[in-house]
Amino acid sequence: MEFEFGLPYFGEKEDTVWQEFSVRSREYKWRGVVIVRGRMNITVNSLKNIIEDSINDARKGYEYTKIEYIDGYKCRISLDKEGWNYTNTSSIEIKIYDQKHEKITISLKPT
Repeated sequence: MEFEFGLPYFGEKEDTVWQEFSVRSREYKWRGVVIVRGRMNITVNSLKNIIEDSINDARKGYEYTKIEYIDGYKCRISLDKEGWNYTNTSSIEIKIYDQKHEKITISLKPT
């Protein structure tokens, strides 16, 4: 799986950062956006593993919502198929929460 990241952009609040990226997995490609709100203690490898697992299921056209815990944070993963498309892939939305607030949002759409 290949990841390609754009430049980060900083929001009006000093602790908000968003970044566009793309992921290529075999013959499929997804374009995504990640928004980070504040500091967190999640490893890059943990995020990469969640994205890779989600893409493996999205490639198969699965639809589901599940809750997992990574590095002590609650993670909600949703795969949704928006009607029929020729690649038979799903869109991905990953939201990571601390005890009170949404801290990271990752959205991926197949291209």
